[in-house]
Amino acid sequence: MQETHTLEKKNWAAKLMAIAVVVFMVSSTLVLFAPEASARTGTDSYGYTFKDSNEADGPTYSWIEIVPALGGDGTNIVSGTTD
Repeated sequence: MQETHTLEKKNWAAKLMAIAVVVFMVSSTLVLFAPEASARTGTDSYGYTFKDSNEADGPTYSWIEIVPALGGDGTNIVSGTTD
């Protein structure tokens, strides 16, 4: 009696990509449901301090639009450019 075996090709790259997608989706979901977990305050290795604008006493921002198509006045903020 002769035995025959068939070898299955395993696509490890596809499995690895699927695992990476699942890990990314789970970590993104955790940040969505716990936004304070992504808020950060601290000091970097150069001594600069930073604070997330979502935190209490965090910085506030005032956006000044310059693109005419979006309502700005078209002010050139970088000299020597035509953009």
